[in-house]
Amino acid sequence: MEIGQILKAIRPHVLEWIADREAQTIGAHNLSGLMHSGTLADDQAPQFLKLDGSRALVGNLTVMDGITIDGVDISVLGGSVTGHLAATAAAGHGSVGAHNHQTTANGGQLDHGAALSGLGDDDHTQYLNNTRHDTTTRHTLGTVVPHDDHGNLSGLGDDDHTQYLNTTRHNDTAHATINHHAMAGLGDDDHAQYLLVNGTRSMTGNLLPNGSDTFDLGSSTKIWRKGYLSEINALVFAEQTIALVGGWLMICKDQGVLAADAGAAATQMDFGKAMTANDIVLFRDVSKVEYIRVGALVSGTTYNVVRNLDGSGANDWVKGSVFATLGGKGDGRIELNAYDTPRISMFQYPRTYVGDMPYNADKELIRLGDLNGNWGYSSAKYGIAIGVYNAGKANIVIDEDGVMRFRNYATSVIEFSGSDANITGVLRMPGTGSALAIGSTPPTGSAAGTGIWIDRTGLYSLSSGTYQVKIDAATGKMYAGSGNVILDNDGIAIVSGGNSANQALRLLKPSTGDLLAMMYADSTIVDVRSYFACNWDYSAWSTLLTNGYMTIGAYSNGGRSRVALSALEITTGGDWNGVNLYVQDGSADIKRVNVDGAGLYIGDVLDYAGSVAEGHLRMSGGILGTDVTQAPFNGWLDMSHQTWTRLSNTTFRVSGDQTAIFTRGTKIRVTQTSTKYFYVVSSSYASPNTTVTITGGSDYSLTASPSARWISYQANPQGFPQWFNYAPTWGGFSSAPTVANAVFTITGRMVTVVVNCSGNGTSNATTLTCTLPIAAAYAGRGAAGYAVNNGSVLTVAGRIYVAAVAAASNTMYAYTDMGTGAWTNSGAKRLDFCLTYGI
Repeated sequence: MEIGQILKAIRPHVLEWIADREAQTIGAHNLSGLMHSGTLADDQAPQFLKLDGSRALVGNLTVMDGITIDGVDISVLGGSVTGHLAATAAAGHGSVGAHNHQTTANGGQLDHGAALSGLGDDDHTQYLNNTRHDTTTRHTLGTVVPHDDHGNLSGLGDDDHTQYLNTTRHNDTAHATINHHAMAGLGDDDHAQYLLVNGTRSMTGNLLPNGSDTFDLGSSTKIWRKGYLSEINALVFAEQTIALVGGWLMICKDQGVLAADAGAAATQMDFGKAMTANDIVLFRDVSKVEYIRVGALVSGTTYNVVRNLDGSGANDWVKGSVFATLGGKGDGRIELNAYDTPRISMFQYPRTYVGDMPYNADKELIRLGDLNGNWGYSSAKYGIAIGVYNAGKANIVIDEDGVMRFRNYATSVIEFSGSDANITGVLRMPGTGSALAIGSTPPTGSAAGTGIWIDRTGLYSLSSGTYQVKIDAATGKMYAGSGNVILDNDGIAIVSGGNSANQALRLLKPSTGDLLAMMYADSTIVDVRSYFACNWDYSAWSTLLTNGYMTIGAYSNGGRSRVALSALEITTGGDWNGVNLYVQDGSADIKRVNVDGAGLYIGDVLDYAGSVAEGHLRMSGGILGTDVTQAPFNGWLDMSHQTWTRLSNTTFRVSGDQTAIFTRGTKIRVTQTSTKYFYVVSSSYASPNTTVTITGGSDYSLTASPSARWISYQANPQGFPQWFNYAPTWGGFSSAPTVANAVFTITGRMVTVVVNCSGNGTSNATTLTCTLPIAAAYAGRGAAGYAVNNGSVLTVAGRIYVAAVAAASNTMYAYTDMGTGAWTNSGAKRLDFCLTYGI
């Protein structure tokens, strides 16, 4: 049998033995003893009340005097209840005593129907009831008692109504028409159907004249002071009239007043009139404004609405609030505004728009008055502007300075200012007969008149109908000198002036006409002030070289001065072969730059007679004749063609993808107030710029965009400090060690950090960490140079490393041995180290 089966078989017996043994050993014991733990179940203590009140009390609960429940002594309350039950009604009402409920001090008035009994008894004999009338149908309590016809009443012959006139109290019936003024009681308001002259009675109907265009309201000497009207529909014909409008006049698509209150949370409004869906509606009142979009019709004149389009918050608008309908696509309005500065403006919403158009999508098309705030004006300037001031849109502006501008957005295309008209854009003349004529008497055609004529065929400079200069628009030819000079795709053709020098090209002094320079093709000229020659022998003026030569220079009595360019093939060899640039002053010395065999020679023509091998550079003065403190010999590459824009003390931006230039470890020198040096830590490109991250340790920071810039990939460019200081942050110390020096250097993509301490720190952890100047891309490991743990110098090598993970790549970790030895979390602690790692 397997062991598992054996254990399963004897388990009940073993548990029974253990239970018996425990019972014999433990014996009787308290539930609060060490042998019990956990919480009693509800059914284990049914005699206890539960804290959550879910178990009902089944007997009386006696509470001693002075014990409170929720802060109240119920013993005191019990005495008060007993006293209240035993007292008389008057005593039970306390200080009020006997009272009649007629005033607040006497308990307040009671409802007659709800608080009193016996209302069915006839206790009020002053009132009519069914008992004291002959029939119930004619005098039902609470109804108007009907009367018989007045003619069926008796006693009509008696003078029972002394308030009325009759023939007995007058000498004849004519007194029935007594003058109203003679009657008494006129001071009483007996005629409620009439308006009162003091204006205290309101009208309940319309006020209409008896006939149209007949009666006036007020006069030129009796003027009404104010009028409060929600709407005015008026036909006004006025002469010599001044109408005053305070502040702001808006003529918009429509207007109206709310037919019902609309709270700030309302999503429907009764506008009291038909509205158009998607129209923008404006409400204004003191210290509040709201733009609303009209939605679908709900019923009648009630519409769904979208509130608070302007974002200033929805407001409560009461019945009668006036609103302006600004409209929707293509709708516009006119505003006359003088509350801050005078102007008349015309606005319009765009004719097409995708989706719900914003409330402020309307654009100002025209303004007359102060242009401040639009069309590029930021201060008061009066004038007129036409056209939307938006990118790609044309507008016309005339201001008080007398300047008229035709613009594309903010760029003037045509500008009239004073006596000038400037055209900075394209002047288009697309008509078939379009032309431009300039002259004191402008020409009338391309072959008529004197001046300049420009049309579709070309440009003509005319003298009495004959062109002196012509540019043919069809062929592209340009003619000058009455046709003696022609420029076309075959080149330049110049007819010689016919003088002895056969001059094809002459340069003349403008003030005197003296000859300054010319191009010629023979050797007849000896005394010239300057010359340009092709295929010319610099040493013998009469010799024409056939294998290529060009000379530029000037002749003087002191000798010949020239710059010569040659391309020679001398069969006998020598220093003349190849492409040569010669520079000669008045002396016989000639300086030469020679390219022969794809090598370059720079120096005196007599110093070297051989050729320079391909890819080689030879200088007659030697390379040491060059100032090696200047680029490129000093190791720095000038980057003045780039613009570096500072982003922070350790980053700058350069246009384009420059990540191949600014690689990690690249050395940088800048002029920024003074000369500063940095290493490149990283660079990243996000169109259209590259962001370069640099470090100068604690020695240098980029506080402004540099005025001069250099980079170097060399190991030791002139002036570069190589080592930079930095301030490490220690971990595992209550007080950090005293650092004597903390420096780093970068060689290629390897960083070397050296940290030396001059004093111990105080440990408070079993770990030791130190931050590094640059985050690692690759793990680096090394041995500690000098370490102190709990006041004792370590005699075994300690291990230090930096991990190539983002969370720890700028932190160095140290151990007391080459494994993972822990530090003592108290006492003196210190670490000097040198670590190299990759970036």
